[in-house]
Amino acid sequence: MCTISNTCIGPPCRSRSPEPAPLSETKTRLIFALLALFIGLLLGSAIMYTLSTDDLDPIVREHIRAKWEVEINQHNDRRQRMTEERSQWESEIKQHNDIRLEWEVEVNKHNDLHRRMSGERSQWEFEIKQHNDIRLKWEVEVNKHNDLRQCMADERSQLDSERQAWEEMRLGERKEALEEHRRAREKEEEEEERRRAGIYWLELVRAPHCTKYGTREYRAKLGPVGWGVDQLKACRETEIEIHGRMIKPNRCDDMGMFNGVWGVWMVDFDEGACRTFWGDYKDKGCTAPGSGLRHIEANLKNHDAADEWTAMCTTTPYDFNGLHFDGAISCANWGKYGIFGFWDIEDKNCV
Repeated sequence: MCTISNTCIGPPCRSRSPEPAPLSETKTRLIFALLALFIGLLLGSAIMYTLSTDDLDPIVREHIRAKWEVEINQHNDRRQRMTEERSQWESEIKQHNDIRLEWEVEVNKHNDLHRRMSGERSQWEFEIKQHNDIRLKWEVEVNKHNDLRQCMADERSQLDSERQAWEEMRLGERKEALEEHRRAREKEEEEEERRRAGIYWLELVRAPHCTKYGTREYRAKLGPVGWGVDQLKACRETEIEIHGRMIKPNRCDDMGMFNGVWGVWMVDFDEGACRTFWGDYKDKGCTAPGSGLRHIEANLKNHDAADEWTAMCTTTPYDFNGLHFDGAISCANWGKYGIFGFWDIEDKNCV
């Protein structure tokens, strides 16, 4: 009988592990049943813990704590709302009290005003009574015044009648006095005329130059007069003929005992040599930027060198551009170039 040896002969060899035997179907089912039971126990324990009401259970306590915190938060919210509502209510009460105080103040003011108005009404009624009393007194005084006025009117009428009679008498006396005075004056004038019968002017002297535009001075000495004649009066009243006109002197100059009394005439007619005139004007432009004035100049014509050039320049009238001037505003003597007058006229183009 042959025996199989486990010893390897020849080259080394590896030992083979025995292959596991497959599980049976019964064992497999048993394993799954145990697993299902274990899972069920775990789930049951969890559910029991969840549904448990034991206060000592930590999970239950945590759950109760969470609910309690929610309720505390809700309570705090309600308390906050109540606090706000209370504050609003207190504010409204304060406003109501303020309004009530204002109303009470207004009521007090109204009562004070009513009392003042009552007092003023009483005073007004008292013043009306006084006014009526004064009016009655005034009417009595007016009646007295009217009576007095009527009495005065009657007296005035009587006085007017007496005054008229007195004035008629006085007028007659005054007429007689005036008539007597008139006769005396006429007598004096007749005597004066007789004295002045020999009054006359000596030679009339014509001034060699003009005094101003169109005017020349004439002078004449009063002739001998009789004793007692007022020479200045005779000078002022005695006429002389100049250019065919009889005129009295403009003034009289008493030159003393030896030179006598002289009459002076300022003749402003028929003096053609004294009638200077202006040549064409020249526009010299604006006096200065923004001045609003334009400078005009013109040459004086028909001027005698013997005449006072300033007087002639400032009195010679000039019309240009619809403007009239009694004379130049300023003058200049430029020698051989002549006498020039200057005007500064308003011009909006120079603004």
